[in-house]
Amino acid sequence: EEANMKRTVKGLCGLVLGVMLLTACGGANQATNTAAMSISPAELDTQAQNVADTFAQNTKLFQYTTDDSIGAVNVTMWRQEKTGWEPVAQGEIPLDANSSGGIGIQLSGKQFRAIFCDANWEETSAYAANLDFHPLREADKYISGELYSAFEQQNITVNQEILLWASIGGETTNLNQSDFRKSKCKAGVAVTATFMERMSDEGSV
Repeated sequence: EEANMKRTVKGLCGLVLGVMLLTACGGANQATNTAAMSISPAELDTQAQNVADTFAQNTKLFQYTTDDSIGAVNVTMWRQEKTGWEPVAQGEIPLDANSSGGIGIQLSGKQFRAIFCDANWEETSAYAANLDFHPLREADKYISGELYSAFEQQNITVNQEILLWASIGGETTNLNQSDFRKSKCKAGVAVTATFMERMSDEGSV
């Protein structure tokens, strides 16, 4: 009788655990569906790793998924100037409706590079700009500094900037991740991605 009770308890525990797992999986699927347009750090499979190896060090890779409301993506580097944050380099490509793809950014010496890939991490377009400053050293002359790289999935909103990477410096600093222009700093560099609205005359695939 005691053995039967133990088997019954084990059976109930298994049933409860199964229900919990089904609920969790259902919640994950629901979250995925409600965040259909998103960008996140790339999962480095073999193809993504090949892109990272091509870029070498100081490379960040991101993967994204969009719907038919998005017609292009723009990647811009910003620098904190005396007059405020100003764009110093940017690359942009058109996107088909319901796209999935990858973005790579590299800061190496005085060069900024952006590479755009399809869902299989095959390069479709690339952009490089020579700068008159070293992005990774902008904050070095200050006693305080902060470095940020997007580390989790973010929802994509049409025509809204998404901060992918930033470095700031100053006597004291406070990096504002929701709006880097409001960060407390004396010097800074930031890289953003903006997924832009599809115009009515743009074809969809």
